Amino acid sequence: VSEVVAPNEQMAILFKGMANIFGDLRAVAMLAEAEADAVEVIRNDPDLNEAAKNRRARDAANRDTLTAFTRSTAMISEQAENIL
Repeated sequence: VSEVVAPNEQMAILFKGMANIFGDLRAVAMLAEAEADAVEVIRNDPDLNEAAKNRRARDAANRDTLTAFTRSTAMISEQAENIL
């Protein structure tokens, strides 16, 4: 967010922070929706189901993937808590 309309500088900073957080949350929601759509397709296709099992096994074996996901989830949770 490059510019916001606010009564003072402190509120402008707050509004920019909130806009960035909501942007991050929107991106996560879009990723979750895409993943849900993919899961539905995979569930209905035996070949894709097997490929998904293999992908999940690779992702589970890659600790960096899990660490990055956990860190991002904690950050978004903390930001949402700060807003509330």
